[in-house]
Amino acid sequence: MTSSESRKFQDPECFESLNSKFLESPESADSGFLGPPKASSESPEFKDSGEFQNYSILNPLGIGNFSAVSLILTQKSKKYAMKELFSEENQENDPFEEFENHFLVSSSAHHPNILKMYKMSNDDEDGTCRYFMEYVDSGNLFERIQENLENGFSDKLALKFYRQLVFGLEHIHGMGIAHLDIRPENLMLTGDEILKISDFGLSVRFKDENGISSLVEPSGSALYRSPECRKCALIDGPKSDIFSSGVVLVEMLNGCYPWEEATETDENYKKWIDGIENMGWKNAGELVMAFLRKILTDDPEKRAKIQEIKSDGWFQESYSNPENSRKRKIAENEQQEKRTRLYLSECSKLAFNVARLKNMKEFGLEIASSSTQILIIGPDFKEAVGFTFKKSRSMNSIRYLPSENPDKDFPDLLKKILEVFGISQVLYFFTNDSNFQLFVSISEILIQRQCKVATLHFWLKHVEDKKKLKYILDNLRISELLRFHSDVKLSSNFEYIPGNYPKVLSVENSSWFGLNQLFSAVKSSLKVTISKSSLTIHDLNEFLGKWIAGEIQNMTAFSISITSKNFIGDSPVLGMKQPIIGTRNWRINHGVICAKVQFGRLIKNINGEEAVIELMYNRFLFLASS
Repeated sequence: MTSSESRKFQDPECFESLNSKFLESPESADSGFLGPPKASSESPEFKDSGEFQNYSILNPLGIGNFSAVSLILTQKSKKYAMKELFSEENQENDPFEEFENHFLVSSSAHHPNILKMYKMSNDDEDGTCRYFMEYVDSGNLFERIQENLENGFSDKLALKFYRQLVFGLEHIHGMGIAHLDIRPENLMLTGDEILKISDFGLSVRFKDENGISSLVEPSGSALYRSPECRKCALIDGPKSDIFSSGVVLVEMLNGCYPWEEATETDENYKKWIDGIENMGWKNAGELVMAFLRKILTDDPEKRAKIQEIKSDGWFQESYSNPENSRKRKIAENEQQEKRTRLYLSECSKLAFNVARLKNMKEFGLEIASSSTQILIIGPDFKEAVGFTFKKSRSMNSIRYLPSENPDKDFPDLLKKILEVFGISQVLYFFTNDSNFQLFVSISEILIQRQCKVATLHFWLKHVEDKKKLKYILDNLRISELLRFHSDVKLSSNFEYIPGNYPKVLSVENSSWFGLNQLFSAVKSSLKVTISKSSLTIHDLNEFLGKWIAGEIQNMTAFSISITSKNFIGDSPVLGMKQPIIGTRNWRINHGVICAKVQFGRLIKNINGEEAVIELMYNRFLFLASS
């Protein structure tokens, strides 16, 4: 593009002409997606209602060398993304050319899988170009892949996104345009898991007004571009896009890209073109591998076209064929078992994790000082989904959220999920009293539906309604673990401990005094029976006393870890003055009891005598009587 042609896009009259020719009104945007979309062949007339004349910038979404993207709120209280291109002197390449390409293609490609463009404007004073486009609230495919690096996507989820990518490519190829930069960073995702192709800065027109196609100059990222991009001065644009889409598919399944570049000097790509069957890609079964062989061909002439892709068995029928469905279910179950174990481990550490429930979208679990979390599991114990709702001034910190009023809307959503998927058990339920009302609403739903709760973790500071909490704890069917944490003395909190104990009661508190009081409160109900050795222990003090005295040895039914250096003193919890030296552990299979005490370092007094222990952390787990 010449400098004069470049400058014409800084002419306000030219912008208005482009807007009226290519753009659609925001109100006409189609947000639905059901199968292969049927895009309109004609661009709707754009009616500039002044939507973008007055707006406020909410927060930045990203910034580059020559551009920045911000989230804006218009005077009609609608959210859009605004991209600004800054004019710099002495730039080697004029970025306005890519800006123009992106604007022209996106604004004229009316399709659910193409990011929508609404308006383009120019600021004469600072030479800044702006265009206003659809705002997608769940980032891009690259970020989603990064969240699943270890396990990758299931073939079902990968196919869901790949189908939409193919439908989007089919549309722009039908317009005579090749994208030439297909990669996960340029594939945006909405909260409803609709994929939208974006960033047409490198796109080219390969078909003229008479429908005559021609070859184009190669472009794109080395990780994703086709092998002919390195071999040829001119390439078939659509075929190169198809190859790039295949690399994206492998990355979704595998969690990482298959090779550094599609050249024979790349060891992994050489294995692929040599026909090595076992590439070590995760989640890539026979059907998927057969499909990839059709689109990741070294020879572009042998590469499958869009119509051939759409008629492929994996692309079209893999989830309706009974045999394929059976194989897929086995593989998914194996993956889900691994993920479920991971969830349990990570939830116990209050760490970040992601969970799924069949066709529902993903929800990120995010620990905060004021959050409510729930991890529910299906009746077959193979499918799980996690939710977190955090009270925050900024809703941008909450990912994959279907509503901006979670406290109000989540109970109704939970009811639907429990009904539709027949949920019978909650695997993990965490709350603290800053979200007490949401905790009450969720608990009442679970009580009404008689759902079991494997683990309830309640972080207590203060409680708005003590009677309500007592009712919930007495009626929730907590089957495995009640994890009860208090930052205050427990003397006033005994009433919160339910009468129907789960298998294990975990109490955490920073006060020896509080723990000693709790011991006294629950000792009468505490009873541990070891059937294998015919040993019955009625309280933790007795257990510790027998253990230290050497009466309990080689036990497989217990897990107890007591960690400290030499401790000499009268502990109100241990109830003894014997020294505890070192660490002792028993690994268990059935988890009947676990007690863990971790002491801090010894503090020496002014005379150098070891006199005081600084308590850092402690936790006790009890097995309650049935």
